[in-house]
Amino acid sequence: GFCYGLSAEYFPGKRISFAGAAKWSTINTRPVNTYEFQGRFHHRQFFASLGFQHLKIATPTYNFITVGGGIYL
Repeated sequence: GFCYGLSAEYFPGKRISFAGAAKWSTINTRPVNTYEFQGRFHHRQFFASLGFQHLKIATPTYNFITVGGGIYL
């Protein structure tokens, strides 16, 4: 397979950011593509996120709502 993509994050304020990513790939000549958009709220070394992900694996497509969090070390 082969994969390539783009991603970016924009900080309009001190604690809020918006992120987007797109990845295109092929596995056994079938496309596997994903698009993701997230809004993040940052507090000290932690963040919480809410977003949307579109995933296409060959013919079927899936849409997900994403919820998550993280810590910066």
